[in-house]
Amino acid sequence: MWPYPLPRDARGDLKTNLRSLVLAIGAIETLALIMFAALMLQSSDPLGAAIGRGITMLLAVPYVALALPGIVLAYLGRWLPAALALVVLAMPAAILLWRFA
Repeated sequence: MWPYPLPRDARGDLKTNLRSLVLAIGAIETLALIMFAALMLQSSDPLGAAIGRGITMLLAVPYVALALPGIVLAYLGRWLPAALALVVLAMPAAILLWRFA
């Protein structure tokens, strides 16, 4: 799999590094969603507040469907390449939903 043989103790480090990467990306996406929701829900205008709630709910769908399962998989240490794919695909999916909403 690798172009050079890894030492025996470095193989476990790869799993730990991948797990840490998935958890870090998931934490960044979680903070981005929380900050975006806080900004969108601060409108005093009733129409703006309704639009903000709708957009926030719309952007929560890719987070709940993609990022949250990826974070849980990484936390449990299971199927880390799929967890990384789920977490990485959550942000482009949210951007596409926001763009075409």
